[in-house]
Order: sequence, then structure tokens, then C-alpha cells
Amino acid sequence: MQTKTNDAIGKFLSMDILNANGHLVLPQGVEITPALAIALLKQGIKSIDVDVLSEEESVVNESDAAKVFHEHVNYLFIRHRGPFMKEFQTWLLKE
Repeated sequence: MQTKTNDAIGKFLSMDILNANGHLVLPQGVEITPALAIALLKQGIKSIDVDVLSEEESVVNESDAAKVFHEHVNYLFIRHRGPFMKEFQTWLLKE
């Protein structure tokens, strides 16, 4: 859904945002924060496409994203089991 950048705070991008040269500004799925909205407006991006999710769907998506993140971090640390790396892995996964 196309919406004004100011009205998109707290919502997630449904499409990548590209600049005039075709370079990636923000990838799909990023949550629009007040700081991001200001930065986009400074670049002249006055409207963006966002996902329209209910609050319940948003919580489910955040939960799924957290699971995927944990899986990726655990996979990255399979070969690295030293005490420093274990401490670093624990720090990354701290909620």
C-alpha cells in the first residue's frame, strides 16, 4: 500500500526503495522508524510502499524473524566453540 513517508512510521516496507541511480536505499521488510522517515524525506522520498498487517500478524512476523536470526547465529558458530566465541554467541542471542 502506497502511503506518505510520515504516515509509515511503525510499518514495514513492502518493496525495496531505490535511489535515482537504481542503488538500494532500504531493503524490503525494514521497519520505518522516525529517524528513517526523516532520512527518507531529506532524500525527497515523500511516499513509500508498506505492508498492511494487523498487530497480531506483526507480532508473529517478529517472532519468526527472531527464530530465523537465532538459527543463523547458531549455524555461524558451529565451528567456533572457544570460550570467547561462546560468550560472543550468547551476547548476540541475548533478548
